[in-house]
Amino acid sequence: MYRWRTGTLSRNETNMAEAMIQVCQILINEWYLAERLGLEAEISVQQRLALMKRDLPYMYRLEGIRLPTNSHYPSLA
Repeated sequence: MYRWRTGTLSRNETNMAEAMIQVCQILINEWYLAERLGLEAEISVQQRLALMKRDLPYMYRLEGIRLPTNSHYPSLA
């Protein structure tokens, strides 16, 4: 039976974005998305991944989380 718990992915937008980034990277790198579903599917996932990576620093900023200067996420500028 499903039970609501605090701290789940669906309650935290930042955690959800981090998890989706991981899923997209796995789809592209480990599941060879282009070979399985075609180049259009991979391009779509890459575009989604780029948007999420772009939005993640802003989400961190809203939550008061400071990123290290050598972070692998793109800057807000």
